[in-house]
Amino acid sequence: VRLPVVQEAMARRDRLGLKNVVIYYANAHENLQGLVPPGVIRAFYVQFPDPCFKKRHHKRRMLKPVVVRRMAELLPMGGYVYAQSDVKPLAEEMYEFLAAEGALKSTLDPILTVPSPIDERTEWERHHEKNEEPIYRMWFEKVAEPSGPIPELEFRDTNPRRVEG
Repeated sequence: VRLPVVQEAMARRDRLGLKNVVIYYANAHENLQGLVPPGVIRAFYVQFPDPCFKKRHHKRRMLKPVVVRRMAELLPMGGYVYAQSDVKPLAEEMYEFLAAEGALKSTLDPILTVPSPIDERTEWERHHEKNEEPIYRMWFEKVAEPSGPIPELEFRDTNPRRVEG
């Protein structure tokens, strides 16, 4: 996320007088653990993350098994992860990583092209809807405490030019 987007979100939060919204500008891979005590964060929203097509950049992808585990550890029971992407192979990978975490359960159709379950839309989401382009969505709810080893899953090639054509 770019800093100006975070600053705009903070200003909007302040204008609306919201006291229960905290917005962090941080690297989730490095700062998620120890950020807040478990049970404080009710939801994580992952909006159109960079697909990081190059193999050497796969480590930068927002959702990967270790990050999904940290999210599951921080969520209260019933908390959720909502994620969406406009890149189908990336969305399938994100779904696979979320589904592999035994503490989380999908509440949306695994086909992924479902209408948005929330009213708010990102600028990128509105762009895709206006152009009638697909958006792949997933919603996973915490149903158990995380246990066992973190799933070991491989990153996929998510470049649509190579995967679909």
